[in-house]
Amino acid sequence: MENLETFSKIFSKLDYMEKTGVIDESINLEISDLIDEFSSSERFWIDNEKVSIQTAFIMFRASRNAAAILKKAKARFSEAKSSQENPKVALDFRKVIYQIYELYNKLEEAREHVPNVDFILANQVQEDIRHLRQIAKQTNMLPSLKEEIAGLNKKQIEKEFSELDARILAGFMIG
Repeated sequence: MENLETFSKIFSKLDYMEKTGVIDESINLEISDLIDEFSSSERFWIDNEKVSIQTAFIMFRASRNAAAILKKAKARFSEAKSSQENPKVALDFRKVIYQIYELYNKLEEAREHVPNVDFILANQVQEDIRHLRQIAKQTNMLPSLKEEIAGLNKKQIEKEFSELDARILAGFMIG
């Protein structure tokens, strides 16, 4: 997850939009890059067997929430002109993207410390998820439950939960 330049571009575009009052939909390119990165992070934590299941789940959940909120933000930017949200959507997104940036940095730190991800860091990530969801809700960038579960493959989820069950059982048998 090496996207500091992407965040920098987003912050620059937000500055421009706030100054001019005009939405620059090209920001959706950078948002798409971040969505891809967080989706990749989801997969990393699902597949990671070097950390505890609890830690992997927290990091997966953080990645999934960030990607879902970014998708909602992207939709808001796409609809901003027709819904006359210039530059409100940019102001709202600034609040959200700061929290996503903080979460991104903590996920990076966790990846760097696998398999020894600090318990305190995992707890901070949980708190950041809560805070991100609150901000996203306040700014109308929190996806609905229907949007959050859209695109989930039921068979894939069942398979992953089955694998998770097996890992938990193995952990109890070993420990």
